[in-house]
Amino acid sequence: MLPRRRSENPIQTHWPRPRGTEVEKDEAIQHRKLTVGSYASVRRVSASYSVRQGEIVARGPNIMKGYWNRPDITAEALRGGWLHTGDMGVFDEAGYLYVLDRKKDMIKPGGENVYSPEVESAICSHPEVLEAVVIGVPAEKWGEAIKAVVVRRPGCALTEAALIEFCRARLTHFKCPHSVDFIEELPKGGTGKVQKNVLRERYCAKAKGV
Repeated sequence: MLPRRRSENPIQTHWPRPRGTEVEKDEAIQHRKLTVGSYASVRRVSASYSVRQGEIVARGPNIMKGYWNRPDITAEALRGGWLHTGDMGVFDEAGYLYVLDRKKDMIKPGGENVYSPEVESAICSHPEVLEAVVIGVPAEKWGEAIKAVVVRRPGCALTEAALIEFCRARLTHFKCPHSVDFIEELPKGGTGKVQKNVLRERYCAKAKGV
């Protein structure tokens, strides 16, 4: 995982293959806007050099020196001289970095890596869905199964079967939710971020019969 060279302009750079028209060039620029740029001191950690995806780690003068009065957490986060962000990412052919998911939010049904934002984006594209998150819950057959927790738009009567079928038309089969629960409101913290840990605790306890 070699350091990546920063370009002078992180949006206008070389596309992996030749592009001809002005429309195609515009598409390339829009595509790059989905990344966090091209960096010299960012890399991904994986067990094999052939794997393109892994945890993002970073170093540089702008990286924190540690957590206040928490040397144990600091040692874990800054091991090897790199900040382990807890984010999963992937570099494209031009060295641009895409953030895929939080490492702790990644779901592994049957050993496959499923990144929750991709599934949540597909679910939220349904016109009757207001909000949705997916979490991993224990499953006897697959080890972990994808559970979708969804808030429907007012007045809508979307069903579990209909939403799963909707996802199957848009996602690879192993990325589709195995089950769906509809609730009135997603639990959120003071910043408005969905508290997936609360949902995991709730549904994992149900799966274990607690």
